[in-house]
Amino acid sequence: MIDDDRRIEFRVSRTKLRHGMLLAGFLGLIGVYFLVTNGPDTPSAGWAGAINLALAVAVAISVYMIGHDRRPRMTIDSRGLWYRDWSLPPIPWNAIDAVGFRGGRMQSFIEIDLRDAETLIDALPEDQRRRLRGNRLVQPPHLFIPNGALDASLDDIHAAIVERLPPTPRHAANRDHAAPR
Repeated sequence: MIDDDRRIEFRVSRTKLRHGMLLAGFLGLIGVYFLVTNGPDTPSAGWAGAINLALAVAVAISVYMIGHDRRPRMTIDSRGLWYRDWSLPPIPWNAIDAVGFRGGRMQSFIEIDLRDAETLIDALPEDQRRRLRGNRLVQPPHLFIPNGALDASLDDIHAAIVERLPPTPRHAANRDHAAPR
């Protein structure tokens, strides 16, 4: 484990933002189509068009806000590993048992295995524990970081995490793995 206070930050992926804008554009086109083709045979086409346009605007605003948020999405420092989408405090390095890859070609993740997930989760306030139940990235004792969510490749993120792990035989095995292709 590196004991210096060097901090590595990752931000949102530009590809994810581009996909969001494509979705907004597609919804907008559908909305315009329904509004333009609003005839007597389709009395609800006007509503469908308006709803799609409203959704397009909402998605575009959301993507714009996420894209202009300069706060990091994930940090790696001496305190531990923190990923915003987990809605957890930083995970201390000594609480991490293993780091690996999971999933396949269509959807891959970095998987963080926790040593004592129950103790870590039980230390959280009740409202925060309740919110974790619906988080697909938090499935104790595993935490997940999805591919494409951050502005670096899974290999780079994995290497940055593994570099900070304390030197144990299990963590040494983590250093030799690569992301699934």
